[in-house]
Amino acid sequence: SGQSLNRIDFTRIDQSARALNYQGTSTSELAALLSRQANSEAEKARIIYSWLAYHIAYDVQGFVSGNYGDLSPVGVLTSRKAVCSGYANLYEALARHMDLETSIVEGYAKGVSYATGKEAKVNHAWNGVKIDNQWYLVDATWGAGTVDNQQFNPQFNPHYFATPPEQFIYDHLPVKEQWQLLSQPYSQNQFESLPNISAQFFKSGLST
Repeated sequence: SGQSLNRIDFTRIDQSARALNYQGTSTSELAALLSRQANSEAEKARIIYSWLAYHIAYDVQGFVSGNYGDLSPVGVLTSRKAVCSGYANLYEALARHMDLETSIVEGYAKGVSYATGKEAKVNHAWNGVKIDNQWYLVDATWGAGTVDNQQFNPQFNPHYFATPPEQFIYDHLPVKEQWQLLSQPYSQNQFESLPNISAQFFKSGLST
């Protein structure tokens, strides 16, 4: 189950990701460098997440102005900043170079821009990644830090890597129901009525 990854100590992987100050713009080159540090599929999936979280800043100005810039993988490696789909695009590109099966998932997230009700627009993107024949959910954008008062605060957060689906659903509702990875999918109404709880709540071992 998704819990098995929780037993893996990713400290070395996260430190390697943080220390890799790749300055170029080639996804294949970066993937090759990251692959040298990672052996298993779990380590590969994690080192991409950690590298993005440590080295790509969330583009608050772009988000606020609606001028997102170039969100292609090369564009994000060039500017070193992105909104969510830039992180998801780059995650997918790196994962594919590392022979991981991966997908971009679009949907609703209870972040800065989420309004409940019918007006809710798709406002977020994250990734699904297959590790040892099982799909997991990763959100490198939320792994990178937080936004307060229109400022990005970089702070690595491991919670959004391979988050158990029953926790992920509290703040992420994919457009395509199958990406909930739950046997009993939630409707949008159910999603909106879920309490807005932070990653800290789950991390401290509390569960609903």
